[in-house]
Amino acid sequence: MKVSCSERAAIVRPIDGDFLAAEVATIEETRALDADAFMRTREIFEAYQGFTNSAPPQSLYRYAREPGVLADVVVQLMEVGIEKMQQVLETRDVVARLEAILGWMREVSPARAN
Repeated sequence: MKVSCSERAAIVRPIDGDFLAAEVATIEETRALDADAFMRTREIFEAYQGFTNSAPPQSLYRYAREPGVLADVVVQLMEVGIEKMQQVLETRDVVARLEAILGWMREVSPARAN
């Protein structure tokens, strides 16, 4: 399981024993600050309107400078199912995460269905 905490991501694995414990390891993201990541971030904001028929919540704009965090937040707002959400959360390449989300938005966009 990947847990995203603002600027850090970690893998959490339960450890067997008489009490609850976990092993945590940092996940290094790739292409988090690439020009492609920021281009996809803009596309996410544009596609969000077509996907939801409403403007993106103002709270999302605080993540405009953190493409990886934006991907983690947006995928949680989408109703794509646990498997797809976990797939995105486990993808180290930020551009790939954003592209997956864009693909799902464009597949089910009400605006494209008409």
